[in-house]
Amino acid sequence: MPRSAAEYINSVRDGRVVYYRGKRVDDITTHPIIGIAVRHAADLFDVKNRLYDDPNYGRISRYFKVPRNTNDLLERYKLIYEDTLRFDGLFNIVQAIGSDALFSLMIVARKVDRKYGTNYYDRVMKYYEYVVKNDLAIAVAQTDVKGNRAKRPPHEQEDRDMYLRVVEVRDDGIVVNGAKIHTTQGGPVANEVIVLPYRAMVEGDRDYAVAFAVPANTKGLKFIVRPVLEYDGNPNAVNAASRFEVESLTIFDHVFVPWDRVFMFREWDLAGQLAWTFATYHRFTAISYRAATANLYLGAALYAARLMGLRMHHTLGIGWFR
Repeated sequence: MPRSAAEYINSVRDGRVVYYRGKRVDDITTHPIIGIAVRHAADLFDVKNRLYDDPNYGRISRYFKVPRNTNDLLERYKLIYEDTLRFDGLFNIVQAIGSDALFSLMIVARKVDRKYGTNYYDRVMKYYEYVVKNDLAIAVAQTDVKGNRAKRPPHEQEDRDMYLRVVEVRDDGIVVNGAKIHTTQGGPVANEVIVLPYRAMVEGDRDYAVAFAVPANTKGLKFIVRPVLEYDGNPNAVNAASRFEVESLTIFDHVFVPWDRVFMFREWDLAGQLAWTFATYHRFTAISYRAATANLYLGAALYAARLMGLRMHHTLGIGWFR
């Protein structure tokens, strides 16, 4: 069911554990800093052309339309490009990055199922249906803390929690421990967090080869938000005061994940494929919104040049000011 901006805002008042500058945030929607990111994310839900009629799931967000051909990718590019312009050059990522992760999971889950006889694809599609029907905002946590960079495989780290790992296997699911960094426009303002492997792995890394999804208010999940220095350290930054995204260190302190939300479990030889398949989808998203941002910069430069009385000349396709 498509949601409004108000419905989205109400959905993130759920008791999640968020810290900003060392203090627990009771309500992220009213926080003077994080609240700006919440309102920026909320604006996406009031965009009129965000929805389309899917033959299987009804009226859902265009961001969750699975690209199956070049035309679908072109439509996705236009959607991202236009929304970036709509949001003053700051792309609204709360459904784009989650869909990037879902698309990559659909591809790699099939490969794992074929090789190991698992049922990950069915789990992914069940979760996908849950996401699209509830019109959720999704964060992706992929980059591990990594620890000592001289030690390449995760299992060689002296502190085993430098990469997120499975620490307990139960009949009803798994328990994970560790942390992910650089969760952009992430868990602090999302409804769900999808966790993916960061890199290719070796057999000794089996406990680190894991992918899953959890609600943002899951017990043991903590978000440490990076201070927004563009605004928090510079109150004269007018643009940053109106829109920005938040980034977090996302801590998993013995977080339980039920089996139906586990999409990879110790299939170490395919962890790398999942990592770069997601990265490939997200690079498409990134170049789409950065094209819009680049045009805004170019337009601002041209406008400034005209104000100063400069004229643009073109020779052999090369432009300069005089």
